[in-house]
Amino acid sequence: MFDISRFSLKDKVAVITGGGRGIGQAIAFAFAKAGAKVVVTSRKAQDLEATANEIKAFGGEAYPLPAHLGKSEEIKKMIDAVIAKYGRIDILVNNAGASPAKGSVLECDERLWDKLMDINLKGAYFISQAAANLMVKQGGGKIINIASIDGHNPEPGLSIYAIS
Repeated sequence: MFDISRFSLKDKVAVITGGGRGIGQAIAFAFAKAGAKVVVTSRKAQDLEATANEIKAFGGEAYPLPAHLGKSEEIKKMIDAVIAKYGRIDILVNNAGASPAKGSVLECDERLWDKLMDINLKGAYFISQAAANLMVKQGGGKIINIASIDGHNPEPGLSIYAIS
């Protein structure tokens, strides 16, 4: 088991995409327990509020910020909101991702392809670009990308997801 007490993120600002549940939520809890000011983002405001409330309940600081990472204008608004509140981003965790219902590669249409690529690739790229530009100006920062094992060992029916 990892000893979180040896891992200090005191006063660091951490943005965690897909932070409303699952792996992103677990990362948000761990970072908050390590002292980070945690910004959790995803499309689902209700999940974000629940995550933020749990973090606040154990004495952490959390800012729930709904955004659709497949839309560049929402990424910009989200980054601007973080800067307005905290003035910096020390850590970006790219955790958000979408996975479609299983289906054959022979049946995939362009709408499904675009949805997955917009969130899983375009979103991660453009939020990283925005955060990196800010991190260069502030003298440093870290970007962490979370990926799926499906990129190395794809499951049947998830070929589009595996590509992303």
